Amino acid sequence: MRDTLSRLEALSEPRHLFVLPDWADPVIMDRLIQEGYLTCLYCQRDDKGAIHLAMGLQLTAQGDRLIHPRINWQQLALRGSLAGASFVVMSVFILYLG
Repeated sequence: MRDTLSRLEALSEPRHLFVLPDWADPVIMDRLIQEGYLTCLYCQRDDKGAIHLAMGLQLTAQGDRLIHPRINWQQLALRGSLAGASFVVMSVFILYLG
């Protein structure tokens, strides 16, 4: 899914796919639209419901976060500090109790 969104983001505006390329699987495209990662102004489907044409594709904020995750530095620093503290406590236990 992430690869498909990245390729869609690289397309020039307006993002229209008159013929779906090989990398744009209709099932994945439908899933991205249903789960809110991608919006579509118009899509044409076949008798089975598979997408054949998609016009006006836009990434949502949720889709943008999937492609470009933001790092929470405070949470990462807290986890590193807790890991270091637990390592020190285990070392003290092993040294004095072992």
